[in-house]
Amino acid sequence: MARVWSVVLLTLLAQPVNPWLEKARLLSRELHFADAIEQLKVARTVPGLGDDQRREVLELLARCQLAEGLRADADASLTDLLRAEPGFEFDRVQTSPKILEAFDAAKKALYPADFVRLEVVSAPAGRVALRVLDPWKQVREVRRSSRVDGGAWRDEPCEGAGEQLGFPVALATGSTLDWWARALDASGAVLTTVGSADAPLTVRTARPEMIAQALPPLRWQRPAGWSLLGAGLLAAAAGAVLQVTGWALRVAARDPSKPPGNYTDTALAAERSGQLQLSVALGLFIGGGLAVGTGGALLAW
Repeated sequence: MARVWSVVLLTLLAQPVNPWLEKARLLSRELHFADAIEQLKVARTVPGLGDDQRREVLELLARCQLAEGLRADADASLTDLLRAEPGFEFDRVQTSPKILEAFDAAKKALYPADFVRLEVVSAPAGRVALRVLDPWKQVREVRRSSRVDGGAWRDEPCEGAGEQLGFPVALATGSTLDWWARALDASGAVLTTVGSADAPLTVRTARPEMIAQALPPLRWQRPAGWSLLGAGLLAAAAGAVLQVTGWALRVAARDPSKPPGNYTDTALAAERSGQLQLSVALGLFIGGGLAVGTGGALLAW
């Protein structure tokens, strides 16, 4: 049963197929750049567009716009690309000088020559995550200093590569971790920091008495357990129905021989509706699974 749920979740979370991007790839290879641009404009708006597809759409869009002589539009596409991925870089050997010149100009207009930033981003429990914004490739290393419960500072390198770095946090109940991080260049000079020794960032765990207060003794376990179990099964059934109808809408949107796939606007509307139903179905599956698990735990209490 667990394997079935895993397959369902992986299927729903998979990056959606983008038929407009696929068509744009073909059109650009055939040098139909104007038509490819129109396809890419639609491809940008597809719900659930992943980072890799967004990068490819913006990169290909800028290339086609430059090929059509639309420099201002290409500058806007390259700027959007660099805002999303400051560290993005074209292959300097395989890319034409015209594209590289536009890319470098957009990059210089967006980021000063000394621009470097560290950002704290969301991370799973038990871990701190950082994002390194380094468009000019100045950062050689990111190090962090940390101390537990006001003890001595420990200096260590952050784990990871590229833009995504971090470190694990293993604290005893009721403990506090103070930390700060700094980005260093090749000479060891500090380029930027997040926090400082005087004003560190803090991670805390709940104290035992707080945990006891947050988890009062359970009452009426069996009625609540059966209610949650029933609600979870109903949510799973509703999710299954929405999953089927959502996939049907998305399949119809990709068929250019008949409505709604034979027109861009109606196809896009059907695509969005199908994606919305799949998202709701995913929420119902997750909520139903949690309800069933909680209900089972209450019944076994």
